[in-house]
Amino acid sequence: MTIVEMRDNLRSMMSPVDIVRDIVMADGDMIVELQKDQFMYGKDATDENIKPQYKGYSGENTHYAAMKQAMNDRPDFGTPDLRLTGDFYNGFYFDTGTLQVASSDAKTPSLIEKYGKHIFGLSEATAQRYRRIFNPKFWGVFRAQLARKN
Repeated sequence: MTIVEMRDNLRSMMSPVDIVRDIVMADGDMIVELQKDQFMYGKDATDENIKPQYKGYSGENTHYAAMKQAMNDRPDFGTPDLRLTGDFYNGFYFDTGTLQVASSDAKTPSLIEKYGKHIFGLSEATAQRYRRIFNPKFWGVFRAQLARKN
């Protein structure tokens, strides 16, 4: 490939932002699964435990927290995983307008109000897992565009 051909390829390439958007949109289902996994460990987008802890976490009344721990022992005792019936998780979808996970479940607004706006979103640790998948895709598209013949 000549330098002139390479220059012409650069001019006709998708912008890196468009490449990122297209890959992320195509990976929406995977991102939803990563969000679910993060919730199963009781983590929010800041990688903190989801708060507040279950009522009855301390003191005499630990029944609910113990029941939840028996259902899912990944989060710390008393830390919500936001899953009981499964309806909230089953309502998860990838919003292509915002490029974020959301839930169509009717409880979603009240869960956001109770547990905060940071319940949705990938934490740095979860995002790092996704980047191991995303980066090769990005560079593959970028290199393919650079190497193509016009």
